[in-house]
Amino acid sequence: MDEQMARCPVSDVGVVIPARDEEATVGSAVRAVVAACANVAPRCTIVVVDDASGDRTTAVARDALGSHDGPAHVISVRAGTASRARAAGADVFRGIARGPGRSWLLSTDADSLVRDDWVVRILAHAGQGAIAVAGVVELIDDDDGRRIGDAWWRDYGTTIHADRTHPHVHAANLGVRLDVYDAAGGFGDVERAEDIDLWRRIRDRGHEPVADADLIVATSARVAGRVEIGFAAALQRLYG
Repeated sequence: MDEQMARCPVSDVGVVIPARDEEATVGSAVRAVVAACANVAPRCTIVVVDDASGDRTTAVARDALGSHDGPAHVISVRAGTASRARAAGADVFRGIARGPGRSWLLSTDADSLVRDDWVVRILAHAGQGAIAVAGVVELIDDDDGRRIGDAWWRDYGTTIHADRTHPHVHAANLGVRLDVYDAAGGFGDVERAEDIDLWRRIRDRGHEPVADADLIVATSARVAGRVEIGFAAALQRLYG
């Protein structure tokens, strides 16, 4: 990985984390991102986007960002959707990134935990010419995760191909070069599935993103989510 990183053309990384009423989980999510950013050479900007929370999400996020050795922002918006919140965070990163062709925008969630090698793996793909990368998710090992984990993995695991590619796009685990993100129109004004919507538009422009099943983010197994139709709603429908 070190040799790959030395050849990596990336100068800036921006990680966007939307959050709404996530005081219980946002601290762990942010600290995981801080740890992942510490393993790469490019400058990492972390942007937490608090979408009209009624709890201590902002305060907890700021505290967790205290150990980050790089630009860090917690912004408050009234976006109303995760897509608009992610777009607001991307706008902050764009304002300080040193060239869209040498900058990568990464996305995760406030109820998710990235691995220490998360940014390293994405930038390794960038060094090999990728323009966008989609990873997979596993369930956090809490009570909910253990309750439905076997059934969920029995279904989800069958979609992982022998060559470690996969058909999934999760906003909790993706990265895209900033100029490609901008050319595709960024996160759209959609109520749900902003990740799939963005990926479709990237592909419509003739690009083929990388699908890496070894790029893994743990995400909440809760079945009562923050949006009406999302990952939590899918878990409720399938296993609730």
